[in-house]
Amino acid sequence: MILKKYGVLIKPSFNKVFFESSKKLMINEIKILDQMVLNQNYRDFQLEKIGGVDYITFVTDEEIGDKELKYFSRLSSLYSLFEILPTQEVTLRPLVIDEEKYFDDDIISILKYTGKTNEDFTKMMLNIAIFCSDYAPNFTQRLPILDPVAGRGTTLFQGLIYGYNVYGVEASKKSTHAMMTFLKRYLIEKHYKHKLEQSKVRRKGRIVGKRFTFEAAPTKEDYKNNNIVTIDVVQDDTRYADRYFKKEYFCAIIGDLPYGVQHGSPTNQGSLTRNPKKLVKDALPAWIKLLRPGGVIALSWNVRILPRPQLEKIVADSGLKVLHSEPLDNLEHVVDSSITRDLLIAKKE
Repeated sequence: MILKKYGVLIKPSFNKVFFESSKKLMINEIKILDQMVLNQNYRDFQLEKIGGVDYITFVTDEEIGDKELKYFSRLSSLYSLFEILPTQEVTLRPLVIDEEKYFDDDIISILKYTGKTNEDFTKMMLNIAIFCSDYAPNFTQRLPILDPVAGRGTTLFQGLIYGYNVYGVEASKKSTHAMMTFLKRYLIEKHYKHKLEQSKVRRKGRIVGKRFTFEAAPTKEDYKNNNIVTIDVVQDDTRYADRYFKKEYFCAIIGDLPYGVQHGSPTNQGSLTRNPKKLVKDALPAWIKLLRPGGVIALSWNVRILPRPQLEKIVADSGLKVLHSEPLDNLEHVVDSSITRDLLIAKKE
């Protein structure tokens, strides 16, 4: 049998530190996709220079066909995919990457602010969560996802690009206001047909925040034909997330936990904490109630303030199954001098 060899050209990045990390992360993202979904036995991963440019190369027994290309088109740092032909000189045959986008991908990149999660990492986090869930075969459908620490909406905006129904909980009034102000302006400027409902959020008879619920579609025709997405964001403490959404509703819950003061978590005293341990311990029961059987929770965090074994124990003690494999256990990477980020995946069985 003649093995097929393929090469991935990685998307350029202005962030040099993340670009270097993205090579390892991309290899592991492909491995996770293969192990959890495709079962094509991709192997012999290498970084090879072709024409002076770094490519990730790998071999497989099977040709990458239309089904596989649909998944490959979503990989977080993929710029181009080539078949490397067995000729005397290196010959690259480009494969057509056609990522179906419901929203334009500029929605995730326009907002700039301190502490924003890298957009490619956000995309990878969402991809891996879906790949590891029971809902991977339906990845192009209108899946419901939740970000319980939504910040200014980076994960939600990536979900909209995919055409998912997106839901968020965010404690900060400032962050929620920034997210909603941007989204309203974006929908108007892009001429998306949309409708917004706002309501007050009450607990124990006291107003604690607001709820913003959008229905949106790229065109009036889509809206008329009910080809719409839902964006539903609650400004409140994430520990109460289960009060706002249907039980066992979400296929995936994706959260980038606080690892700096600029995206810290409120304590009972109203201060900020750099440590997400208490947040996860207190909020996980509510999150689990909202997750479907077969669904996945994906959490990224700074291992310098919360060692992985401690977070794994909290999650496992809650009744979720922490998933392990060579690529899933090899996603740690440096963000800057004070942050080393990792990703944990846990499944509700």
